[in-house]
Amino acid sequence: ELSSAVQGTGLSDAATGGLPCVSGGPFLDQATAGQAVGRLERLGFTSRQRASRDDVWVGQWVRVENLATAEDAANALQALKAAGIADAYVLADEPPGNVVSLGVFGDPAKAAEASAAAQKAGFTTLTEDRFRQADVFWLDVDRRANEGLPGLEVFQGDGAQPTRVELRPCPVATQTVTPVAGTP
Repeated sequence: ELSSAVQGTGLSDAATGGLPCVSGGPFLDQATAGQAVGRLERLGFTSRQRASRDDVWVGQWVRVENLATAEDAANALQALKAAGIADAYVLADEPPGNVVSLGVFGDPAKAAEASAAAQKAGFTTLTEDRFRQADVFWLDVDRRANEGLPGLEVFQGDGAQPTRVELRPCPVATQTVTPVAGTP
């Protein structure tokens, strides 16, 4: 049986069967990582903090693509603003063709609202996750003897962080890193 740490993470059954360590993150700052360290410690887990440069989720980008001309894009922009999408703007240099961006939304419900408003105005929208490179922190936790690994909820906390926390197998090289200060 898989521990809750790897269920729903996209890790294969074969990869998780003997998973010795799980990395939780990315955390955008040390304070947020420190809060997760505290939650882990209260449950009896020790962790190692690891700095990394990774892609982090910014939000969902909603847009109208493939407008034939710059004039079509300008007309679409005007119609979208009239439909209540005040922050829309034209990306004239986006391939293929002219694109009107409705915004990047950290809240998926807001992205769905913008998409629905544009569709109601007669446009076809495309919604995609957007990422950016950032310096982040991961917490690596080794499997406890006969007790498994912590679940994703331990790393997530209250969900106030504007990025998605996930679980991955620890990189092999991190298994010799010193534990976070204050942990045994």
